[in-house]
Amino acid sequence: MDGKRTNWRIVDDILLTSLEHVPILPLDGTEIRLLMAHFLPGIVSKGYKAGDHLHDVIHLQCVMKGVFRFKTGKHSELLQPGKGIIIPAGQVHGWACERTGVLFGASVGITGQAASIFTDYVKRQAAGSFLFGSNQELLKGLARIIEIALKPAPFHWRREMTGCELALWLARMLHAALDLRPLKIPVPYRNKKQTDPSRKLCEEVVRFIMSNFNRPIKISDAAGHIGITTRHLDRLFELFLHDTPHNLLLRTRLERADKMLKSSPAMKIKEAAFASGFRSQSHFTQCFKQYFGRLPAGKI
Repeated sequence: MDGKRTNWRIVDDILLTSLEHVPILPLDGTEIRLLMAHFLPGIVSKGYKAGDHLHDVIHLQCVMKGVFRFKTGKHSELLQPGKGIIIPAGQVHGWACERTGVLFGASVGITGQAASIFTDYVKRQAAGSFLFGSNQELLKGLARIIEIALKPAPFHWRREMTGCELALWLARMLHAALDLRPLKIPVPYRNKKQTDPSRKLCEEVVRFIMSNFNRPIKISDAAGHIGITTRHLDRLFELFLHDTPHNLLLRTRLERADKMLKSSPAMKIKEAAFASGFRSQSHFTQCFKQYFGRLPAGKI
């Protein structure tokens, strides 16, 4: 890539019209959507400074060429090519170019039942600074995006291909900067060595529960999802999980509600109850106390 000859405005125009082709990245209870991606102003000259500012959403920056210094509060970090940062929503920061180069920026929106858990997790992990991601694939991905955007017309599926590359870049950046394991709900199998095809039916029900626990579903809905009776489903759970579908559903709802209340102290108990699939606050409170041995912490 010859940065001086690149028409960055054309590249950014392609990125803007490619956003609708960027697949949503799903995480349990969360959907991560790319809202904006750009290279402007393109070549950034040494000495250029972006004063203190903030973004309403999670923002990502990656250095493609040159050297940039990012500051937030008392923290100052020098970024070179292939290194990127995640900036939590609402965090004041600024940056300066210390060696002429190119900087890529992107913003993501977080939606879903566990959106507040994800955004709060990012903020806690950053701890007043930035989250860092370093990966040569990040650099290669940006080069591929520019290459596709600048291909001469006619070039079919330009925006579709650009959208796919943007999704891959975003996924790599999140994996490089964040430990996503605490945000994933594991499938709790105990007999993993079993090859009985019935285990796959059990697995499908577990995933159904994990994906729909926040809705007013019943165990009969889960059994009907794979075309078996609730009695047969109970037998499968006893065989492979040494548990019951009802216990799994209840435990999933309670643990997710507990995470919501811990990560968002201002959340009302009623809101957490309904967001995790309970229809009654009193029933939620009763189940919560039986499971955790304490009352839910939150606003009444």
